[in-house]
Amino acid sequence: MLTEATEMTDLSEHFEHFSRVICAHGRGKNMLIMRKLRNPYKRSDGLRVSYEIEYRWLSRDLASPPTDEYPTEAWACVMGYEFSYWSLREIKETGFDIDNPTNLFDHFSLC
Repeated sequence: MLTEATEMTDLSEHFEHFSRVICAHGRGKNMLIMRKLRNPYKRSDGLRVSYEIEYRWLSRDLASPPTDEYPTEAWACVMGYEFSYWSLREIKETGFDIDNPTNLFDHFSLC
């Protein structure tokens, strides 16, 4: 299904084989993936946290139409990525509900 670049695309089904992925959402050329870490991560501020958000920026819009080479699915190259690490308390403060995940873009900034 094609969407406009401003609409969120739920990509979670593409990541369901990764057991720690909570949800994955795309918008335009951007993708956010939230994971529960296997082991807590110690941030530079000394806080041990258990959640990771990966931001990927892509070579083309997720809403790009399929091509002759890939007729049944859109594709894009990952041009870069960043990780940020969060505690459950910090995630809850954004208003995001891990048990009922909605659009990550409404709760987390890309910059």
